[in-house]
Amino acid sequence: WKGTDRFFNKDGTVTHALPDIIAVMDFETKKHLVSKGVPEEIFEVTGHPLLEMFCQKKFTVKKKMKIRKEMDLPIKKKICLLASEIMHFHSYHQKCDGSNGKCYSIFEMKAGGIPLLRYLQQMEINKDALFIIRQHPNERYKCNHELRFLDWHEADEETVLSVVDEVYGLTSMLFQLSVASGIPAYNVEPFLDEWKPNNSVIHQELWE
Repeated sequence: WKGTDRFFNKDGTVTHALPDIIAVMDFETKKHLVSKGVPEEIFEVTGHPLLEMFCQKKFTVKKKMKIRKEMDLPIKKKICLLASEIMHFHSYHQKCDGSNGKCYSIFEMKAGGIPLLRYLQQMEINKDALFIIRQHPNERYKCNHELRFLDWHEADEETVLSVVDEVYGLTSMLFQLSVASGIPAYNVEPFLDEWKPNNSVIHQELWE
């Protein structure tokens, strides 16, 4: 659903460098791109195999405790996962080089006048929770000692999701996987003071 501007030039015209076939996850995505001028005949609606696979995952309490021990995570403490992503304040075809405004983590955005991370930590249901954060591969977000960072080389998506009790996120694939897995997942958009779908490189109609 994200980054569909890759099929267009800077002026909004359809690129000549289109593939012969574009596989999309749903009819909404196909409809959006066709409305923008991409030829309808090159689309195949395929669903999303990884999301469908995660719909079949069974995360048992026994497995959760076992992996928590292996990863040196508290056995009984509530663990909240932050599925991070980068917020962009420029167009798709511009670089994240600071010249178009600073790009930063979703959890640095303001919620109730304070950083979203702090806002989530102060929520009554999260008072005693441990927060772990999984960054986007391109992200360089560094913050305080209260967070446990899970690097990509440390654990894959299935391992990460198997140990957590709740997930907070917005448009990242890790957040979508948590929903598919049946883990309690909270979309942070209602908490944010200001956010637009284009900050996550997604068009308004696809977000809706």
